[in-house]
Amino acid sequence: MLEEGQVKLETAIGNMDRSSLELRYRVTNGLEVPILLMTPLSAFEKDTLRGVPERVYAYVDPEGVLQVTKRLWLIPDDIDVVFPEVPFATEVLPGKAFTERLVLRLPIEVALPYLLDPEEMDKPREVVAGVAGGVVFSVGYLIDENSLLRVGPAEPESGASLIVGYGTAAANQRILQSGLLGIGVPVKDLKR
Repeated sequence: MLEEGQVKLETAIGNMDRSSLELRYRVTNGLEVPILLMTPLSAFEKDTLRGVPERVYAYVDPEGVLQVTKRLWLIPDDIDVVFPEVPFATEVLPGKAFTERLVLRLPIEVALPYLLDPEEMDKPREVVAGVAGGVVFSVGYLIDENSLLRVGPAEPESGASLIVGYGTAAANQRILQSGLLGIGVPVKDLKR
């Protein structure tokens, strides 16, 4: 039950076969102001920035759990980045909910936006496959009290409602996280 003043995340695993895993989530806004979900994640495709609703970040944590997330990923201090990712956002009005269905290809590949230094990109990598001992899903959001977080509307084909500024989003992002979804998931990682 959603209490007033809460933002709630519900997750569920749908169909899973040898090639894909379905993950569904719903975020309900119990606040009196809009929230901005950090979805879809952005990507450059054919020199055009667009939102990619099916894109997620994924990594295996030290406990062997697969972390699947849609959030603004903060730039690590030890990597020089020319252009940080552009945060797209989807507005969820007070008392409303946002639902999304993700179909993830298996094995899930570890994917983070700032994984490697440019000089390391050409070095050989070892492919390591395994099975993660569960899945945790998370999504980032911003509380939009005064509409000050918005840079402007997103292009209709982006799949997003709005664009928000990286610095403002990085300073104000909150993370909703599911409980452990107890399912073994094949994962492919690139190790150095």
